[in-house]
Amino acid sequence: MNTTVKRFMLDYLTDQRFEMIVNELLKEQARYYNVSDELHSMVDEFISELPLHYPEPNTFEIIEEIKKVSTTFVSYYRDEFESEILGGLWDLSQFSMSWMPSEQTEVKQPWVIRTTSAPPPVMDIENEPPLEDDTLDWLASSSGSENVHATVKEKDEEYSTIQYIECALIPKGYIGYDDRLAELDEQNYKEIINQFKPQLALALVNFVYEVIHYSNPNPLASVFGELTNDTSYVKITEDSDCDHGYGMQIYLEDRSMYASKSVKEHYEERTKDWMESDPWYRKGNDVPEFPVTTPEYIRYVEMIEDLDGTPQYLFAPFTFYLNEEITVPSNESQVIDDLLFQFIHVLTFQGFTKEEQVDMIRYANEYYEQVMS
Repeated sequence: MNTTVKRFMLDYLTDQRFEMIVNELLKEQARYYNVSDELHSMVDEFISELPLHYPEPNTFEIIEEIKKVSTTFVSYYRDEFESEILGGLWDLSQFSMSWMPSEQTEVKQPWVIRTTSAPPPVMDIENEPPLEDDTLDWLASSSGSENVHATVKEKDEEYSTIQYIECALIPKGYIGYDDRLAELDEQNYKEIINQFKPQLALALVNFVYEVIHYSNPNPLASVFGELTNDTSYVKITEDSDCDHGYGMQIYLEDRSMYASKSVKEHYEERTKDWMESDPWYRKGNDVPEFPVTTPEYIRYVEMIEDLDGTPQYLFAPFTFYLNEEITVPSNESQVIDDLLFQFIHVLTFQGFTKEEQVDMIRYANEYYEQVMS
């Protein structure tokens, strides 16, 4: 079956799979807090035994609800909740290079070729209808970590905010609260998991909302250039390290390709000092050049390990990969389950919205610079 990353996720993300992915992400989130093996087994067992809110296998109620949210609403799931009433989704569909390292003195040209984009639409703010009083009250009350309940207002069956959607996993009007997973212990893990599940479900809703409304038709090669001879930067192959034998891969460049001048100078000085102190090296030998890792396809398991540590590979915001063509090798339900989780796990690892991911990538770029210098 030939499709795109976006279409694959939207076509197969049933309500039951949505909840399955939330549960699996819960297990992953707990693991990242370095809990003991015993506690992680307890968490895993507890989550696996949670009753399903969506027992039917082929319903799409959640996606249909997300589609009702206005396209002028830009959502972020973090506690510092924002709603750009006039912002629209223009930036979501643009290929922005703002996530790239700040120093790009020797960047390969194909990578920084950008598509020609039209300027953002001019908003007629003066003639925009005024916000209703209860909308202003809602925005003012949504800056903390408490739940906020508002009266549902629908206009032509369209929701003004994502908090109005009907979802069994998320209380109506729910915004979120502080993440307490770091407090997990053998006494409170059930309480904290039950508390965090709607938070994670809301995060995934935000991600799906942005996937639905991503509309840039250009392939990734139009921005990255001819880094590979393949027609797509994403593919699915046989992989014995993945459940049921298939794994997704993404063609990625390494941060070493964009190392700054200061990093290269530090590497040269450090290597030179090491060579001079090692009796096996003859004096006067040339210092090896800064090692650069060439682009390559990175398997799912390797991407997760890399993202979980000090990321060496440059993984762009998830919107970059949505239009890439893929061939799904099997319609078997378990294979679809595995691949769907792999895609969402990787694409949401750096955050559940494009803005969140750009912030995380910038941080990773700065951290790489500090580690290497």
